[in-house]
Amino acid sequence: MTATRKPAGRTLAEFQPLKPAERKLLEACQQGTVANISAERPEAANDDNIVRAAFLRFLALGGDEQAPVHEHGVQLVGAWIEGGLDMVAARVPSDLFIFDCHFDSTPVFRGAKIAGTLNLGSCHLPGFIGDNYSGRSGMLKDSHNASPFPLEGGRLGWGWEGGVIAKCLLHHLSTPIPAPPARGRRKAAAPE
Repeated sequence: MTATRKPAGRTLAEFQPLKPAERKLLEACQQGTVANISAERPEAANDDNIVRAAFLRFLALGGDEQAPVHEHGVQLVGAWIEGGLDMVAARVPSDLFIFDCHFDSTPVFRGAKIAGTLNLGSCHLPGFIGDNYSGRSGMLKDSHNASPFPLEGGRLGWGWEGGVIAKCLLHHLSTPIPAPPARGRRKAAAPE
């Protein structure tokens, strides 16, 4: 019988040897528990706190036969996420809870569909790209901003880099949104 071929990044063997934090994350994903790598968000990468973004993606997509992921999904606290988390067009079957982690690159969720919740709470995020992301719910909260950005039930049509646009968007989202204008004909603007 011929072994089924999988796309790159979809087998546990490709990530061997695992880093210490990745071994903890793998075990937690199999048990349906939280992988507590550190009690605080890391300020620097070290041998004990690094999780490669590609390995995180592998688990978020459900792992494989040697590394099945529990229905509780990926739950990670206090890790340094090394490399770009590329979730473009990904179909994530469960929750993705990443809390108090440091992303060294902007995560990209363009066109991603998450069956559960996306929560990137209290993470250091150099940016976030999520055009056409959809999911049940979620939360983005960059550690540099005072207010979280809720992803309530649905869609995200923008991204941000370096915190500048994010601060603006977070500010506007924390203030009431005015009611839309009444339906009907608009008055033409007076000529200047």
